[in-house]
Amino acid sequence: MVTSLFAEITREMPHLKIKYLVRRNALSIADLTKAYPAITVVDVPTSPLGALKKVLPLLVRRSVVIAPPPWGARPFILKILSFLFILRGDRVIAFADGGKWQPYSALIVHDRTKRYIDNLRAAVALAFLPTSPIGSPPCLQLLSLLPLDFPFITRSYIVIHPFPHMSTNKTMPLGRWKQFVQELRRLYPAYGIVITGADVDSVQAQELTTSDGDVFLAIGRPLIEVAGLIEHAALYIGVDTGPTHIAGVLHAPSVILAQQKEPMWLPTYNPNAILIWEKKNCVCNIPGGECIVWEEGKSYRRCVYDISDKMLLSAVSAKLHMV
Repeated sequence: MVTSLFAEITREMPHLKIKYLVRRNALSIADLTKAYPAITVVDVPTSPLGALKKVLPLLVRRSVVIAPPPWGARPFILKILSFLFILRGDRVIAFADGGKWQPYSALIVHDRTKRYIDNLRAAVALAFLPTSPIGSPPCLQLLSLLPLDFPFITRSYIVIHPFPHMSTNKTMPLGRWKQFVQELRRLYPAYGIVITGADVDSVQAQELTTSDGDVFLAIGRPLIEVAGLIEHAALYIGVDTGPTHIAGVLHAPSVILAQQKEPMWLPTYNPNAILIWEKKNCVCNIPGGECIVWEEGKSYRRCVYDISDKMLLSAVSAKLHMV
């Protein structure tokens, strides 16, 4: 979302230089920005002294600084840096993090009823910079690559990303995914299947392979390769996690297993996506309601766990018939 926001700004102001300060995943984020020469990713160390050493040289030029919504209290070192920018006369826009010291030129409250991209656009408006209109879908260009060993041609395969980050809450049990892959192979033999995931997903991904060899495992691949696989696929099927948002900003044809617990994070901005979830037994928005189902020691949210094969295959059919 942040990268697509920068794409909007530089489209209107092509001579603007953007320094994107990140404290993790710098290489992956740099991959996402390669199509935009105006954007430079700065890998900021986690240590306070290392962060100061890396960021202080940026004070040479006058700047506008935008601090995206934090996951919790913003690190003190970042507040110190913001204070230094303000002393120099720069404009610093930040989302309120609940802390007592807010050393910023202007504060904005993160509106959880609005899409994440529109919260960012509202912050940029306070910085007097141009962006796309509120409510318009974000769009991103990628200098994407396909794996050198990739066996399928463009639009001849389906990408499936069944693994959410660090939790099973947003997905179905592995046995359901295995059954689903087998049914896809039976119904759509002309399409290959590509399973994407992180290194930690490799054992589970092996369970999803089939005997006919038409399932390609892209596990632990660079993010730019994952983006390339999604961009050139006939269809992307995924849960609410990072690659799904890459599919969103690429406007890729998608079927998304959504969930109601955190609707602000859903890729509802993708005009080519179908979002499905089962509302019948979902009680996560009811006070005291138990949202979780347990199976073999793993937790799943009811709205995803109860998605039927019929519902999922119907959405896939609708998207593939549009190809």
